[in-house]
Amino acid sequence: MPMKLFITTPQLILVFSFLFSCKTQQTITTPEQFSKNIISFSSGGGFTGAETIYTILENGQVFSSSGLDTKKFTLLSALPKKQVKAIFEKTLQINWAKDAINDPGNIYHTLSFGTTKDMKKQVWGGGKQSPSKEITDLYYELNTIINPKTK
Repeated sequence: MPMKLFITTPQLILVFSFLFSCKTQQTITTPEQFSKNIISFSSGGGFTGAETIYTILENGQVFSSSGLDTKKFTLLSALPKKQVKAIFEKTLQINWAKDAINDPGNIYHTLSFGTTKDMKKQVWGGGKQSPSKEITDLYYELNTIINPKTK
C-alpha cells in the first residue's frame, strides 16, 4: 500500500520562503567584471617600473596585481561588510574633481574611485603637487587594512 505524503500549508510556505530567500552571489574573478564602485590604490615606479595595485570592490572582495603586467589579478580576501561600508563612505566624502592631481614621479602613488567605466584617479609623487589630507589619509588607511605589517 503506497504511503501518502501530506504537506501542510505552513510547511509549504516555509519551503518556498527558504527557496526564494537564497541569493545567488555573482563570483567576481577580476575587478573589471564588477559593475559597481571600486577603490583602487597603488604604488610603483623606481628602477624596474613595477607597480603593486590593490582593488577593493563594493562587495568586500580584495584583489591584488603586481609587476609589469598588472592585468593579472589575485583574489586576496574579503573585508567585513561594516568595514567596507565605512571605507566607501569616506571615499564618497572626497571632492574628486576639486582635488584632482596628476603628478607622477619616479616613485608614485595612486588612489582611484568609481566604476571601471568612470574612474576618478589621483597620482602623486613628483613633488610638484600634493594630494589633499583626505586622500593621503585614506591611502594610508587602506594600506594598513590590506597590509597590516605597514603600521
